Amino acid sequence: PPVILDSSNCIITASQINCSCETVGSSPMLQWLVDGEQVNQSNNIIVLNEPLNSTYLRSIITVNKPQAKHLSSLFCFSFNSVGSAGKQFWVDCQENSADKKLMFVSIATTFLFLSVVCVFLFVIRFLKLQLNNVKNTVAEKRKKVPDKEEDAIYVNTRNLRQAK
Repeated sequence: PPVILDSSNCIITASQINCSCETVGSSPMLQWLVDGEQVNQSNNIIVLNEPLNSTYLRSIITVNKPQAKHLSSLFCFSFNSVGSAGKQFWVDCQENSADKKLMFVSIATTFLFLSVVCVFLFVIRFLKLQLNNVKNTVAEKRKKVPDKEEDAIYVNTRNLRQAK
């Protein structure tokens, strides 16, 4: 049965993803799957097979970045009449990393904004309570201070009439 060698790997560049899959076995065949679907040659995906002899096969897949933007995995599947082997390559494109960073910054900014709003509301509530306490204290002091009663003035109205 075929065996996929440890030298199989992926290299991500600014414009492409290049993965190589090396397999040994009796007349091995090789097939690539992109996100679980069989690869079709196109302008964005190129597959080159390099058989070195009847027991060794190297296959290189090149995926251009526009196609790779939403790519998450590549799978190398080697098979022959005796059995099969496979290797999964997890690919994290720079655009996906940039999207994750942008999402993190957005979440952090939203959290910071909501925190500032909460602190602002807390300060307003605190100041309102303080103002109410001051008003209540002043009102209580006013209640405690008795109004001065003025001395009653009694006038003899008879005497006032006589004075006129």
